[in-house]
Amino acid sequence: MIAAIVRAYHGSRTAYFFLLAVAAPFVLGLIAIQTESMDSYTLYVEHLGLVSVSIEAMLLALVMTYQITRLYHDKERAVERMEQSIRDSRTDSMTGLPNRMALTQALENLPQQGSLTFIDIDGLKYCNDNFGHARGDELLCTFARGLGVHLGSGAQAHRLGGDEFAITCEQGNVQWIEQALLKTIDDMHAEGFEFAGASSGSAHVHETEDKQKLQHIADCRMYENKRSNKRRRKEDQLYSAMIS
Repeated sequence: MIAAIVRAYHGSRTAYFFLLAVAAPFVLGLIAIQTESMDSYTLYVEHLGLVSVSIEAMLLALVMTYQITRLYHDKERAVERMEQSIRDSRTDSMTGLPNRMALTQALENLPQQGSLTFIDIDGLKYCNDNFGHARGDELLCTFARGLGVHLGSGAQAHRLGGDEFAITCEQGNVQWIEQALLKTIDDMHAEGFEFAGASSGSAHVHETEDKQKLQHIADCRMYENKRSNKRRRKEDQLYSAMIS
């Protein structure tokens, strides 16, 4: 009752009507008593009956309000659990980044000038084989954090699984994304992952309206970049061996 009074004071129409519903039987009972022809301070059995019915109606209204309030809170908790379940289904549990399911929805919302970038981390298998999977998980989380910092609000990183990541950018600024990726690689090296790197490939939405083809184009360009990086590393190793 007190809560209803406070809510009504702050402008809640629901609380206002509730107070009217609770007070009406009691007020009507009092009016009925006052209109009866009786001596002062005299109560008849029928008057007591009216009062008792009014009180009973008030108590019944309070019980119903309690039950409705419980149902409301149960519904709110159910909605909250459902929303949390949806968020969990679209979030990578390790890195906290949106996952492949979230990427599918993000692709549908990309404008014509938007872009998709696929990324493959180089060195994850080496890390797992030589330092253990726990260290490999640290590598993935370090990469995800760095990417989030350097991308800021201009683009969204996703983890697709394993060593595969993706970036969606509504502005389609691929050069800026590549700079963010280079800074992220520097962060990995600073965290003790000197052997790690990343290969990327990008495609713009205006190249194809088919989102599957868009992913295929970005994927092909990413693997082309990965092969180029491998050739460059082999050439660097060969050159180092020749001059040593």
